[in-house]
Amino acid sequence: MWKTIQKIVINKYFITLLVFVVYMIFFDDYNIRQRQEQEEQMHRLGKEREFYKKEIAKNLEMEKLLNSDSSLLEKIAREEYYMRKPNEDVFLVSVDDTTGN
Repeated sequence: MWKTIQKIVINKYFITLLVFVVYMIFFDDYNIRQRQEQEEQMHRLGKEREFYKKEIAKNLEMEKLLNSDSSLLEKIAREEYYMRKPNEDVFLVSVDDTTGN
């Protein structure tokens, strides 16, 4: 039995195959580590893509609402961007919920 194993290990085709496999696993440009990193990056980019698709849909819906309702447009401009009409004073009041105990 030992002789048959020794023959297989010494065989030039086996050695060539072994060297090729080791090279492909560790030293090739697309080795296992790089493939795994690329898969993780693809997964992360897929999640980002879905997130941005949802954000775009939400923003398009908001754009439709703002284009159709001028009072909503004025409300958002005043609340989020602190815009005001000419000759108008705007006072910002902040409420602190913490108690001074």
